[in-house]
Amino acid sequence: MDAYFSDHKDKRCLMLGGNDFIGSKVIDFCTETGIHMGIIDLETHKSKALEEMFGPSYQCIDSGNQVSMENVVDQIITEMGDIDYIVCNYYLDQLRQEMKNQDESCLKWEEVLQDWGLNYFLLLKTIVARFDDDKKRKIVFFNSARGYTGEGEGEGQLIAEGSIVEAACASGVTGMMTSIARSIIPKGYAVNGIALGEDYKEKWGHIEWAMNLWLTGIGEYSCGETYRVY
Repeated sequence: MDAYFSDHKDKRCLMLGGNDFIGSKVIDFCTETGIHMGIIDLETHKSKALEEMFGPSYQCIDSGNQVSMENVVDQIITEMGDIDYIVCNYYLDQLRQEMKNQDESCLKWEEVLQDWGLNYFLLLKTIVARFDDDKKRKIVFFNSARGYTGEGEGEGQLIAEGSIVEAACASGVTGMMTSIARSIIPKGYAVNGIALGEDYKEKWGHIEWAMNLWLTGIGEYSCGETYRVY
């Protein structure tokens, strides 16, 4: 099936969440395959190195702020042009490190939900509003395999060291992205996810294969389907 993978040269990718392990790996993949990149980070994750590397194609937003998101998307589109791929990545490394401190609470859940789910939603809402045409754009979102509920009852997995906050947010992201997929697939978008389990930093080759799979458009009619990497 690898023979059907796309030639990505000169495609344009807009990614949310560049300043963590997955973000850096996606940047490497795009650079090696000739994809032009625009990157959005939260202000709390701002990277001087990425700012110097990408110039105006690197912007930061105030988390959960729709106007801030719209402004930076407009700036990046002005700089790099139309978008072929959209990658939604959340800073799971930091989240998991924070959860080791056992500081779970309803307030913490709300903070994570805003940073993770709401910013995914705002990015896609802004992109869809900017491009009302028939171009087939591909959206890949990263999620957590912890607490993922699968397509049917009882398909999820709870891991011993998993966080309740992460499991709850992952399930929320899964449901949200499925609903978004149903809404925007008729507009030509493909929406598919990659859920990360334990030791995912050691499995980048597997993750890259899954990302390549979704960027081919093979999952064009798979409504919000998620590829789980355990």
